[in-house]
Amino acid sequence: MAPAGQARAADSAQKLIRIGVQQGLSGATPLKYVKWIEEQGYKVEWTTFQNAGASSTALVAGSIDMQAAGLAPEMALATKAPNVWLVGTSELNSSQLVVSEKSGISKVADLKGKTISTAGPGSQQYALLVAALAKNGLTVRDLRLISTPANTMPALLEKGSIDGFFAWPPFTSQVLQQGKGKLLISATPEFHASIGGKGPWVGEGWEVNSKFAQAHPDAVIAVLRAEIRYFDLLHKSPEQGYELMAKAAHISPEHVAYIIKQGYDAYPTDIRPDPEVIKSMLNLIQNAGLISQANDLDKEKFIKNFIHPEFSEEALKKEQAAGRTGAK
Repeated sequence: MAPAGQARAADSAQKLIRIGVQQGLSGATPLKYVKWIEEQGYKVEWTTFQNAGASSTALVAGSIDMQAAGLAPEMALATKAPNVWLVGTSELNSSQLVVSEKSGISKVADLKGKTISTAGPGSQQYALLVAALAKNGLTVRDLRLISTPANTMPALLEKGSIDGFFAWPPFTSQVLQQGKGKLLISATPEFHASIGGKGPWVGEGWEVNSKFAQAHPDAVIAVLRAEIRYFDLLHKSPEQGYELMAKAAHISPEHVAYIIKQGYDAYPTDIRPDPEVIKSMLNLIQNAGLISQANDLDKEKFIKNFIHPEFSEEALKKEQAAGRTGAK
């Protein structure tokens, strides 16, 4: 038997959940301020990453236990790392290609020869851009594509250093609300138009290291319960929900309201991953070249290992039992 001190230390470690999030608007970061995970008996250690690639690498390595980040790059990595499980969704749509009024761009075909910024060739925005260009007979080689941090993109657009950028709120939405740019592509409509995608584009998903999920399923459910509870608040008491999101993203509550009302981000209380949507997204990122072993990938086997809705299903049941959501 382990000494009492060691046993207490081990028990404390089991109660720690290390969560990775990204910059910008996220369905997860408001949970830092409400302590609903902590109320269930856990301690949370939050780490903010610049992009989904960095947080996904940390998840695979076991440096973090869970993450809420862009689903497409997470999925691409998961094709090579079977210890990554998708347990919930945290944001729908959530990507826009914004262009300058001065650029002369009014349709996708006009992107030819223009300077466009994304977060990188592994990002979901890159994958969506590849799909949109292909539909118009173009490739990324037909434009000047650069990679920059999302928080620098609005300033680059205003200075005229780029003609447009493909990112996520609040970086895209601030430009749109201020009238400093116009919307060319939004994720879900492009997802449908380019490849006949099923359902809404999942901009952000909840992934977990499978070893952590198997050892501590109640911890995973606790995080997802808190997420569902927050989304329920957004629907039932939107002003309170906007305040929390604003605090987390360092923007005004009014701008959060603008983002949600415009449909640039969506947060349904049913966060169970839909296999048909994920299959459609897998096809799109495969076509974009985000999956290195695309020709050898057994899609059905991958989907079966990757998607684990049982955690969000249990979380939803518990929240319904608590009377905090009417989701079905």
